This record gives sequence, C-alpha cells and structure tokens, in this order.
Amino acid sequence: TYEFPTGRALDLMGGPVVAVTFTATGTDVPLSVRLWDVAGDRSVQGLVTRATYRVGGAANHRRTVRFQLTPQGYQFPAGHIVKAEVTANDTPYMQKSNLPALVSVHRFALTLPLYRKPSAFVTSLT
Repeated sequence: TYEFPTGRALDLMGGPVVAVTFTATGTDVPLSVRLWDVAGDRSVQGLVTRATYRVGGAANHRRTVRFQLTPQGYQFPAGHIVKAEVTANDTPYMQKSNLPALVSVHRFALTLPLYRKPSAFVTSLT
C-alpha cells in the first residue's frame, strides 16, 4: 500500500499510469492495482479506479511493468490521501489465479493525468 497526501484538490481526468518493479515466485502473475480516495482523518475511503495486468516470465526475476488503470473523471479534495494498493489477488473482482505466487514489490510509481483549468478562456462569437 502506498499513500500520497494531497495539499490541494486534484482533478483526475483520464487513466492513471503505474510502474511497478517486483519479483514473483510464479511464472504467470496477475498484478492488480486499486486506487482509493481516503479522507484526511481516515474516517472513510472510496474506490476511484483499478486494473489488473497479467505478467508472464521467469520466476524470481526482477521486472518492471507499466500499465494504465481504467480512466476516470474524479476530484480528490484538498487534504485527502491518494492511496494505491498493489496485490496479486483481487478476488472477487478478478478470478483468483490458478497458479499461486508470492509477489514482492521493490518500487512503485503513480502518474495521475490531471485536468488543469485554463487561466484565461476567451471566446469570440460573431
């Protein structure tokens, strides 16, 4: 689990991208990421988006994957926490893997596509 406190409101517009460096004991691993909005006082959290990416390759080999979560339009209020969970088991949303494996995450990076309001919007109608 990774947490990123927000100092200002963030307007998510599109699909967040994650880069995960990990090792796994299996050769075919479903890597799932869930993105949550957590209230600053931790009293409540809500699911914003998620995705699962199936990774093949040699067991116990360090690798990095980069993939996009399902696009969303969402506002994280100022003072809230952007929380990301990385897991190899996202049941019941996704079927549990028939090939169990342990996953160790070494590095996690999250890129949020943010909407920025134009500082000046001028239109001319004639």
